[in-house]
Amino acid sequence: MMVQDLNPCIPRPKMNAHNMSKGDMMKDEYDFSNSERGKSERGKFYRADARLIPPVRLEPEVLDFLATSAKKRGTTVNQLVNQLLKKDIELIQAAAG
Repeated sequence: MMVQDLNPCIPRPKMNAHNMSKGDMMKDEYDFSNSERGKSERGKFYRADARLIPPVRLEPEVLDFLATSAKKRGTTVNQLVNQLLKKDIELIQAAAG
């Protein structure tokens, strides 16, 4: 399997009524009034100090290159990308004086 097979940037077929089974279709409305708790709690899982790590979408050829380079170095793509970006940050800061 190629790395690009796992890449979410590659278009996938759209799901619609013609290619979904009846059990996969969403209803227009859902009734939660009889839920186990009986009442929802707004903000139950909200955390003001939560730090979200955004997903980064790489082009297939960039991901293939990074995956090959990481494998040769015995590291992960994530670690390699962080190392490369940290070097770029150092160069930018050095140039800014």
